[in-house]
Formats: sequence, C-alpha cells, structure tokens
Amino acid sequence: VTVLAGRDERGAQVRVLIANQASPAVAYRLRLDPWPERFSYTVHEIADAHPCEPGRCEAAVVARGDERDLVGDALEVPLPSPGVHLVSITVHTDAPRSPRRHLGPGR
Repeated sequence: VTVLAGRDERGAQVRVLIANQASPAVAYRLRLDPWPERFSYTVHEIADAHPCEPGRCEAAVVARGDERDLVGDALEVPLPSPGVHLVSITVHTDAPRSPRRHLGPGR
C-alpha cells in the first residue's frame, strides 16, 4: 500500500491518495493526529472504470460523511487490490462573529 498526503496552507483541506497495488488487505484505516473537531470527507475511486479527460473528470464517489463516521479514532474504508482512492477532508470551523455594535436610544 502506498500513501501520499498533503494539506493546504490554512490546514482547511487535507488530501490523501491511497493505492493498494497488491496487498491482501481489503480495507484501510485512516487516522489523523489529531482529528479536527468538525470535518467532512469524500472518498473518490480513481480507476480505469472511471476514465477522465482533462477538464472533464468526475471520479466515482465511494464514501462520504463526517466526524460521526469514525470507528474509534479511524476512518475505515474498503479498498480491495488493485485500487486507488483519493480522500478529501474538509475542516469546518465556525465563522467568526462580527462584534455587536451598541446603538444609542432611538437607533
């Protein structure tokens, strides 16, 4: 199994490419240390069964969910050999609130 991972500069998006070329494993357990408090994820299958052309690529979505889907401290996803998944994790944070303005009487 080969894994390549990265995140954007703000840490709001994490992508993990997982390739199972010949492992007898039929699933993987993905862990982040630590997991964000709130996040959503989408798992795309990258395969010849879902060919792409530049600018017109729609890989098949095989799983999606959020932090409630963790099993223990891991995300478990089936991936038989041979197979390749791209896991996209988006961190959700509450937007900062604007400070309240106190207006005088009659306003």
